[in-house]
Amino acid sequence: MLNKRFVTNGLLSIISQSLPIFILQFMIHPFLGNQLEASEYGALIVGIALVNLSGLTLGNVLNNSRLLIQKTYTKKKIVGDYNIILLGFILLNIAVVTFLLLVYLNPTDSLNFQGLLFLSIILILNGYLSVEFRIKLDFRSILYESSFLSLGYGLGFYLYTLTGYWPFIYITGVFCSCGYLVYKTSILKEPFKTTPMFG
Repeated sequence: MLNKRFVTNGLLSIISQSLPIFILQFMIHPFLGNQLEASEYGALIVGIALVNLSGLTLGNVLNNSRLLIQKTYTKKKIVGDYNIILLGFILLNIAVVTFLLLVYLNPTDSLNFQGLLFLSIILILNGYLSVEFRIKLDFRSILYESSFLSLGYGLGFYLYTLTGYWPFIYITGVFCSCGYLVYKTSILKEPFKTTPMFG
């Protein structure tokens, strides 16, 4: 029974990781590469890389930190700290992403700038909130979250075909995933306060 559960959870994890990557890398990006001018596609690649460098990294740092220390919080029956840390990371991310986008992208392209900045913020939320599923070893919910992300990419791509605004692809994908996480998880409802574990 244990081996069956291990194999099932392993398969769910592989599918969860692979599905959105496949949608983006093998379906959406090749199409964008053919549709966009070389300079605009280059800006897309650079913009997404910069956003991931900050938003994705900070979200994963929070996720892994919470995962590692959760047993201590549970043992001591204390709740708090992480929503304050989350806010601090979001503010740090805004400063970092703003600086990077001003340096590496056209600062007059305000629409892409605003879209990428918003994307970086919801990437942090997305990365952090998913830790609740990891703490509970809820691989099915992780798969559902990945499915929402993938469907969101598809919806965002449709919006792109209507508007020509490529950030819609990424924003809609992550927003759908984040919406599911907000609905299914409870860690954002934790008290906005520090505990003896803080600092």
